[in-house]
Amino acid sequence: MSVTEILRQLSGLRTRSTLLPLSRMPHHVGVAIPREALLEKLVVSLHLNMPERRMLGSRAVSFEEVAAVVKRLLETNGVFPPNAKPWQSGEIVFEGFFLAKRPDGKVRLAWQRSNSINPN
Repeated sequence: MSVTEILRQLSGLRTRSTLLPLSRMPHHVGVAIPREALLEKLVVSLHLNMPERRMLGSRAVSFEEVAAVVKRLLETNGVFPPNAKPWQSGEIVFEGFFLAKRPDGKVRLAWQRSNSINPN
């Protein structure tokens, strides 16, 4: 299916104030995304699109669910968010706060910023 066809189908999904049921949305037909995967996307990207928000449901996301996602990603990657890493000379700086798992099993909260005057 071409991008033009998908856009044509998507443009027909909204009618005034009514959205079609999720099952009629072409890019999610027959696809059930697990709640854990939706929570991971939300925690990492801070965004879910409308079909994903509908799949997540109206039940509030608990602190425990968010903490479980962060813990799992930290265990898997050694850092959270997954794209963060401590700066090394010659590399691009991840700016902001991130969690890093230390060899002793403890977790360190790090904060780093680039120095635009002296980037090295």
